[in-house]
Amino acid sequence: MIWRKIESCGVAVLAGLLFVTLLWVGFLTFVDGTHYNPPVVYESLVLNTDKTEYAPGDVVSVFLDVYKGRNTEGCVTWSLVNGRVFPYVKRLLGSPSGTYEKWVALTRESLPTANLGPEGTMYHFEALVEYRVNPLRVVTYKLKTTPFKITNGGNK
Repeated sequence: MIWRKIESCGVAVLAGLLFVTLLWVGFLTFVDGTHYNPPVVYESLVLNTDKTEYAPGDVVSVFLDVYKGRNTEGCVTWSLVNGRVFPYVKRLLGSPSGTYEKWVALTRESLPTANLGPEGTMYHFEALVEYRVNPLRVVTYKLKTTPFKITNGGNK
């Protein structure tokens, strides 16, 4: 009789541990970083550029209005888009937590000087920003800039 009570208590404890573990894994996988304590909060997912017309080889500046709530490192991959996608090299984002409202020059993502589309083609940058918030979850944000042209007579 005593062994049946011990066995039923063991089954109840194991079931409870399994339930708590499933809740914890579910929280880490689906909730953490998305609905609860996001790593960053963007004011807008469309970033304004400093100009609407650039010359080949120019550097585009974008206005960031973001709150970073965690001290996690992220990475960003910028791409120039005009119907075709021209990706740039992925780089790390190592800024500390805080609020940022500033113009950021995309110095490593300067505009191309060759293989441009016809005159009047509209371009924009897209950014894929990723933050690893825990061992099971990577939170991804997709940002986009306002459209601009690349012309030989760009405003300098």
